[in-house]
Amino acid sequence: MTLLITGATGHVGYALVREAARRGEAVVAQHRGGLDPKRAAAVEGNVRWVAIDLNDRDAVAAAIARENVDRCIHCAAVATEFEARKAPAAAFDANVRTVVNVLEAMRQSGKAERFVLVSTGSVFQRMEDLTVELEEATPVGVIGLYSTTKHCAELMTECYRSQLGMPATTVRISMVYGPPVRVSPGQILRGPIPAMIAGALAGQPVCFGRQFEASYTYIDDVVEGLLAVAGGAPPAHGLYHVVPGRNFTCDEVAEIVRRVVPGADIVLEDSKLPWTEYARMRGPMIDTRLASERGFRLGHTLETGIAAYVDWWRRTAT
Repeated sequence: MTLLITGATGHVGYALVREAARRGEAVVAQHRGGLDPKRAAAVEGNVRWVAIDLNDRDAVAAAIARENVDRCIHCAAVATEFEARKAPAAAFDANVRTVVNVLEAMRQSGKAERFVLVSTGSVFQRMEDLTVELEEATPVGVIGLYSTTKHCAELMTECYRSQLGMPATTVRISMVYGPPVRVSPGQILRGPIPAMIAGALAGQPVCFGRQFEASYTYIDDVVEGLLAVAGGAPPAHGLYHVVPGRNFTCDEVAEIVRRVVPGADIVLEDSKLPWTEYARMRGPMIDTRLASERGFRLGHTLETGIAAYVDWWRRTAT
């Protein structure tokens, strides 16, 4: 059995490669080229780093056949609205075309045991009532380029599952934070948690809007959830949520960062900015399937996740 992880140099993909290899999986780690040899060498275990252009259908099919791939967790994507707006056609290729290419190559191989698409809570952009819980069965409402392309990928994954008999499943995740993401004070595109930590550890004051909330999920919990769906018995559903089940306010995040980093100078104003420049708030995503079906629970609270993140940030500072 060989597990293909696409987008293996990205935040979620790299963490998946490390954990799957630690568990003894045979892993093919896909990247686009220009792999940092130090990052590759830092991963121990049975891992082959392979450069594959996922937009090249023939190259994808050849790699899946050559590497004897029977399972895939598809992380490769243009992962933010900011990046998608720069090149909409490229975002479509990365977020939709590559999904179809991998699905079709695995279907044609005749060896497919599991395909897991990593998707996003951004498909709920129109659900701005923060009191409404968003289940797997809640109808989506997309607006931006990023959310639209990701929902297109969800639709194709479900089509391959329901119409072509592929063992394909989508897992939505939300506001992932944690190692190895490190930002400089003032950088906001990774969200409130790394932005506040960066300022706190640098001893610099930061000022952000407090009227923003989101379902933050620690990277290790995202990895555990994805591997739970990718392994074991065939999933009973075509869609799952790996989420904390509630939203957290910026006040809650700031309070925890102040406890973990004493002296952190975080000022919050009555605004949603800068967080809503490229993102929309939504009600809390909840899991109604994965916990009951596979006994999966997040291993970190917001406080323990932030504490672990700060600990890593300090230990790896140069």
